[in-house]
Amino acid sequence: MEKFTAKIQVEYPSGNGYFSMGEDIPVKVTITPLEDVVVEEVDLRFIIETRGKLGVDEIELKVEHLLDFSSLEANKTYTFEKTFVNTFHPSYQGKHFSFLPSIELRIKEHKTETSSNVFKRWFVKDKDFTSRSYVNCNQEEKNLLINNEDFELELNNSWLKYVVGIFLFCSAVLFFGKHEIKALRIIIPALGSILLIIGAYFLLAKQLVGKIDLQVRNIGEGLFEAKVSNSKKWFNVNELEVFYQISEKVIDRRGTSSTTYEDIVYRSEPQTFDNFFQPVKATLKLNPQYPITFKKGDVEVYWEIVAIVKTRYALSFRFYKSVSVGIKDNTPMQVL
Repeated sequence: MEKFTAKIQVEYPSGNGYFSMGEDIPVKVTITPLEDVVVEEVDLRFIIETRGKLGVDEIELKVEHLLDFSSLEANKTYTFEKTFVNTFHPSYQGKHFSFLPSIELRIKEHKTETSSNVFKRWFVKDKDFTSRSYVNCNQEEKNLLINNEDFELELNNSWLKYVVGIFLFCSAVLFFGKHEIKALRIIIPALGSILLIIGAYFLLAKQLVGKIDLQVRNIGEGLFEAKVSNSKKWFNVNELEVFYQISEKVIDRRGTSSTTYEDIVYRSEPQTFDNFFQPVKATLKLNPQYPITFKKGDVEVYWEIVAIVKTRYALSFRFYKSVSVGIKDNTPMQVL
């Protein structure tokens, strides 16, 4: 049976149902003991709760002490008021996981040691009283920042590993198997032909398109410029699309095997170019509704710049590169 009733209240700015980064969060805590009790500690924990396919986990950002060793009277209400600067990671509801900023009250009761309760603690672990309140936080686009970088875009080959893997597996089964599998005698040459086609694809990309270089520069207010150049001066290119995409990746290691969930959760509006007599510069806006570049344990959010090159020979090639998106140095967010 609980020995306390407690309430955590936060007051949002007028007209808003959220706290912006760096904004003050006024917190009011009320505690009413249901009986006389001695407490060792009363704390407020600032937590990012993560929920998703991996279950529920939490990341503790900071702890504030409200009260040390004290005696509290039954049915008397104790009030604590604190104001904190919002350094929470913004609230986010994604496809495979979510971020839920929260404030948790923790009351650790003092236990007088007697022979009976020492024996009891061998079998039953005392739990602290806790009460949690969720806080809605956002991030503003003006605080977002993409790293200024120069790099070469990579040709998309994410599907190549699957073709090679199947080819090697079938070859091994046919070579080491005790019984000849007739189907494999058909599958392996077919896969070999596919690998030749893939080789021709990469060769064509090199010959027709050449190198695609990208220069990323911040403009300010959540905007950035992506300047794209080509080693062949766009000679064989009819059209170019430039955009960025955000993906979630979660690895579930529960059980005897692991499962990876990976999906694109956002694509920016593509900018299309067909006049290559002028420098190719795309101006894109960072979306503050999605997390910045993030990786912790088996949870990851990553951003990529994508360029789709359409040639005059009805062939299209997709190039991409991961980029790092963070926040301005003067933005007081605790990066996880």
